[in-house]
Amino acid sequence: MTDTIMQIEVDFEVWQALTTMRKTETDTYNDVLRRLLKLKSRRIGKNTASAGANDWTYKNVTLGEGTDLRFPYKGVAHKARIKRGKIELSSGDRFTSPSAAACAITNTTVNGWKCWEVRHEIGRWVLLDSLR
Repeated sequence: MTDTIMQIEVDFEVWQALTTMRKTETDTYNDVLRRLLKLKSRRIGKNTASAGANDWTYKNVTLGEGTDLRFPYKGVAHKARIKRGKIELSSGDRFTSPSAAACAITNTTVNGWKCWEVRHEIGRWVLLDSLR
C-alpha cells in the first residue's frame, strides 16, 4: 500500500454528513471513510479511537502513547515505546521515524518499517510495515 495522498471531490451535503460522523476533532475524514467502508483501522495502541497529542503519527499510521515496540537485532530484542509523540528507545534517545530509530541501533541505513514490531492491543506482535 502506498502513502500517496489522493483527493476526491464531494458535494456540500456529503461533506456535511462526513463531518457529523467524526467522533472527535482529531478524527479525520479518512477515519470516517475507513469505518464506513469497513476497512481496518491504521491506529494501534492504547488510544485507537482518535489521535491524541502524545501519540506518534507518521505516514498515515498512528500509535498511541505508551505503545510498546521491539526490534530483534543480532540476538537482542531492542525495546522502544511511544512517548510524547516520538519513538523513545530504552536508552532515552527519541526519534520521529522508525528508520531513524532502527539506524541508531544498527549504525547503518535500514528500513525501520520492516524492522520494528508493535505490540497489538490483543498482546501479539505485528510488523510495523503491516499497518501501512
